[in-house]
Amino acid sequence: MIEKFLFRKVCESMNKLAKLMITIALFLPLLEITVQASELNFSVIPIIPETQFNKNKSYFDLKLGAGQIQDLEVTLKNSTDKSSSVETTLNRATTNLNGVGEYGKTNTEKDSSMVNNIEDYVQIREQEVLLNPNEERTIKLKVTAPKEEFEGVMVGGLTFKEKIGTMEKEKKNDTLTIENEYAYVVGVVLHGNLDVAKPQLALNEVEASQVNARNVINANLQNKTSTYINKMEINAKITKKGSKNLLYSVEKKDMQMAPNSNFNFPISLQGKRLEQGIYTLEMEVTSLTETWEFRKDFAITKE
Repeated sequence: MIEKFLFRKVCESMNKLAKLMITIALFLPLLEITVQASELNFSVIPIIPETQFNKNKSYFDLKLGAGQIQDLEVTLKNSTDKSSSVETTLNRATTNLNGVGEYGKTNTEKDSSMVNNIEDYVQIREQEVLLNPNEERTIKLKVTAPKEEFEGVMVGGLTFKEKIGTMEKEKKNDTLTIENEYAYVVGVVLHGNLDVAKPQLALNEVEASQVNARNVINANLQNKTSTYINKMEINAKITKKGSKNLLYSVEKKDMQMAPNSNFNFPISLQGKRLEQGIYTLEMEVTSLTETWEFRKDFAITKE
């Protein structure tokens, strides 16, 4: 599972504040995407170990015993005539507002349902590597399974990104530029007990918010289990409390929630403002195996 993340960075010269808009290629355990080498100054080749759970996968898919240690190797290759400094990070899987799993750097807090965080069990021995022109190097990682058996899966992504020098950053910030930056992401999946309980989905807070300066009602959905919820479909409706008159509705298909994650599902108000009062959200969520029905009242205040 080698993926590309496309970062579009807009640097404003007047205040030198960068606004980062991120477009991310789909990164799902069921989907393989090939990255064109011409988009990066280096290439990434994961070396699949003998302990690979599913040897047909191009990402690290591991099933280890309690407390077992597994060394992983990734080959980095610089095929250019210039030096390249590559930074490596590991991030746990999260779910974004579009209902898509993300595996890059995030500021999202760890979900309250998460017992085992993959970030605590994978050690990157070289977080920054300098590749000389046309040099090939293999970096090592150490995976240590929890001392006690765990349920489901722990999932994360290894991100390999070219480091930009300080002087180059300052030069780019001095002018208005739009640029594309790419990074490889290699998935890491650590399997525990395969007899996982059925998925548990919860509806938490429902509140007014904004997405891209547009008014929405955010409904926070939480996957409380250590397994993916696949092929999610959501049908949501908003009415004034006690009324059958439909105010807003949305249907969305083909979503996926990462294990032990939550996200704010936005319901557009179509450019309008909700008046102060009490409203009711009715939501039906289906997956490949389950159906959930939620009903929740929420308040809109002057603030």
